[in-house]
Amino acid sequence: MQDIDRAFKTILALTPNCFLDLLFGRKRKIHFKEIADPQINLPELRGDKVLLVKDKRKTYAVFLEAMLHPKQSELPVFALKALGMQYLLKVPTLVTIVYLEKKKHAVFPEGYEIRLGALSNQIRLASVLLWEYEARILSGELKELAPFLPLFHMKPDPHLILAQKELLQRVPDPNVRADLLATAMIVDIRSFGVEVVRTHFQKEIHMLKRTSIVEDWLKESFQ
Repeated sequence: MQDIDRAFKTILALTPNCFLDLLFGRKRKIHFKEIADPQINLPELRGDKVLLVKDKRKTYAVFLEAMLHPKQSELPVFALKALGMQYLLKVPTLVTIVYLEKKKHAVFPEGYEIRLGALSNQIRLASVLLWEYEARILSGELKELAPFLPLFHMKPDPHLILAQKELLQRVPDPNVRADLLATAMIVDIRSFGVEVVRTHFQKEIHMLKRTSIVEDWLKESFQ
């Protein structure tokens, strides 16, 4: 999960507006303001990237947490992170769980309840099942999320790599495009193995090893 989590945070930092399109639609009235990096002293409550957005005249913080597999026990930690960030940033903070893999799971929790007799505390968090947006990714609307395509399938076809590359080649900024391609390689190594990725990215590997964000990361993956 560590590499996938790093891939998620890399893409979030590179393309925050794509994630806002995912959450609120392309005709959204919620606009990206900046990325905040709040310093929380407790490591378990730290959030690497927080999107500051503006809705009319009010600023909000949106914290996204990626999960490969549903873990009910993680939800209280996410709620605590949101509260900690809200305290530091002094703006309303929402946490959204982005589930990346469906596999055989039937339930993807988005909240929890503590009950004692007639007393009850309930916490609900927003959640996104990313595979439900596969058509929007393949159409090019959310092309920046193409690195995650193999995670949507129980037995992903290596031909998905061709779709990833075609979609990411449409990203106009060459530096962002290179970093997204490198991130796709990291996800694909998990899904297909190193040799399949070497075969499909022969022309790109030399160039991508020099990309700013993932240079050391790629070197580690191909060792």
